[in-house]
Amino acid sequence: MELKFLFLILFFYFLGVAQNSFFAYFNILGSTPNFIFIFFFILIFFSDSKKSVFSPYNLFLSTAAGLFLDLFSYDFFGASIISFLIISFLAKKFLLLLKEMQEQQPLIYFIPLFVLSFIFNDLFLVIGYYFIEHIKPSFGLTNIIAIIYNLAFAVIGFYIFKKLKLFFAHSRQLKLLP
Repeated sequence: MELKFLFLILFFYFLGVAQNSFFAYFNILGSTPNFIFIFFFILIFFSDSKKSVFSPYNLFLSTAAGLFLDLFSYDFFGASIISFLIISFLAKKFLLLLKEMQEQQPLIYFIPLFVLSFIFNDLFLVIGYYFIEHIKPSFGLTNIIAIIYNLAFAVIGFYIFKKLKLFFAHSRQLKLLP
């Protein structure tokens, strides 16, 4: 197992613990930030666009993030894994269609794709509840606030990840000649 995968597992665990312990107190109308989803989506968005949509890295990310979200939430076990696999596939397919971008990953593509993926994840879980427990689906103010709240953290994470990617991409060697 690569060190990268072990680090991702530990980081998803840390995000799950932080999300359910410390950040549970920072809710707005019952909405808390879903850091596991945000980090999963940022990693999918910034992953190498030349890889196939079914790359082992994307499958690992979807499974690990979905597993920890299932473990740390009250939803049905396996629902987040399936939802994340579908989101990973659709997001990578969309990004492959946009590979002629001038900038690698502009924010203008990130925001709508994040919002649509977040809505899809919520709808997937709500539809599961409807078929299993016959709870009627609803979309209201709480869902809109959850989208805005998570989007704010996702945009901050987008810029942090972009800066880190640029920092680690540049060679650390001293260049004497231009």
